[in-house]
Amino acid sequence: MSIPRRWRAALALSLAALATQAQALQLVGVQAAGNDASVTLNGSSLALDLTLRNSAPVRVELALEAADVGQWLAFNAVVGAAAGAALPGLQLSLQGASFGLVGSVTPAFGQLASISGDDLRQTLQFNPAETYAVDLGAPFGQAGTQDWLLAPTGLQAGDRLALTISAVPEPTTTAMLGLGLAALLVAARRRG
Repeated sequence: MSIPRRWRAALALSLAALATQAQALQLVGVQAAGNDASVTLNGSSLALDLTLRNSAPVRVELALEAADVGQWLAFNAVVGAAAGAALPGLQLSLQGASFGLVGSVTPAFGQLASISGDDLRQTLQFNPAETYAVDLGAPFGQAGTQDWLLAPTGLQAGDRLALTISAVPEPTTTAMLGLGLAALLVAARRRG
């Protein structure tokens, strides 16, 4: 049985409207800053696939849809290190939402040394530094793992929230940067 032509357009519009309603979160933008970032949205769930090629933060900005108001949003990610690099730690921060639940953290080869933070920022440290990838939450649905939950408290439909992920530099790198800046300041003062 074929569908009359005039009904096909109405059916297509109805299916498109249903698909739009199923997609609750809307991606506003991704600032990858030279890193590789792929974002997948599925209803009120956010999944990221990141490869950190530098220490610049990756920022994902989302708009809340009416279906998300008052709900916690599930979040998971695979965060990889670029070839030849290592991740001594990760920092995750939120704007416009808070961490409702810090879920699972599963390094591929290293070990999770510590998790510290508050409702808006979480810092993960690995020992030894992770040279391959870290799973946040349950990106592959592994048994015994739990997605992270984001709480968009007080937001209404159309409001935005942002998640930022960056590599935490090794303490020696930070110390060397501080020494380098101090040397530049001393040199500048001697010239002046």
